[in-house]
Amino acid sequence: MTIVDESGLAIQCSLWGGLAKAENYREGQVIAIKGARISDYAGKSLNAGEEHSQIYADPDHKRAHQLK
Repeated sequence: MTIVDESGLAIQCSLWGGLAKAENYREGQVIAIKGARISDYAGKSLNAGEEHSQIYADPDHKRAHQLK
């Protein structure tokens, strides 16, 4: 998936294991990722796996409401 903030900055994020199957993520949805690992292979990217990461879809957080 590609994650983009309000400035237009984008980064690729790969989901692994159960995290890739757990949700039906949709374009424009606000997600929060805790514990993603940064990779620097052919450019920067994030990797989120169920053994080290948590994903929150549409979190009830002030910043998430601002992004929507």
